[in-house]
Order: sequence, then structure tokens, then C-alpha cells
Amino acid sequence: MNIESKKLEESLQVHIADEVIGVIAEIALLETEGVYSIFGKNDIVQTIRGKKIPKGIKIEVVEDKVFITITCIVKYGVKIHDVCLKVQDRVKNSVETMTGLEVKNIDIFVQSIDLPKEEIIERNEYDKTRS
Repeated sequence: MNIESKKLEESLQVHIADEVIGVIAEIALLETEGVYSIFGKNDIVQTIRGKKIPKGIKIEVVEDKVFITITCIVKYGVKIHDVCLKVQDRVKNSVETMTGLEVKNIDIFVQSIDLPKEEIIERNEYDKTRS
């Protein structure tokens, strides 16, 4: 590497927007088996401001270290703890691989469980027979 290339490399700075990290985290989350969806939707204010990070994902970058908070809905019948561990692993790997940043922490909050319609119908019918 010549001196000019070395100087250019030293002066080159890459900034990755929080929105980009959020999208990477969202895709990794939704690809994880047992996850139904992300919790919350963007409101009109976020849309107008051009914010692309879903409400269910919070990204904080401090000195090239990423802290992520995810709020999600899991599918009925899954082992929630196992799903959360898979989400943490998948999100961490995706963000670190694609950005080169170090993920220091991923907090997962399971806000709800998605019950399949069949399960809801069966429960309603069961409740009627008990009344």
C-alpha cells in the first residue's frame, strides 16, 4: 500500500445511520422462527420525519458500539426464552457482519403472543360449553 492510499484510508470515515441498523435488526428478527412480528407501527410523525426504524426497535450507537432494544410478538406455543436467544444471536450476527460495528447488548421484550384463529375459536367454544 502506498503512502497516498494509506492517508486516504486513515481519513475515510463511514457513518451508518441508526435507521440502517434498525432495518438490519428488523429483517433478522422477522427471519427468526417463532417470531410473529415486531411490536408497534410507525406513526404519522415518524413517517413525516422520514424515520424508518419501527417503533418496536430502538438503536443506540455509542463510540462504535451498538445497543439494541427489540419489542416483539411471538407465536403461540413456542419456548419464549429459546426464541429470544435465537433473536439475539441472529440480530447480533447480522448487524456485526453487515456494519462492522460491535453489538454490546440486545434487550428483547415480548409484548404479546399471537394466537392462531383456530385456537381462539376452540377456546371460545370451550368457554361456551363450560357456561
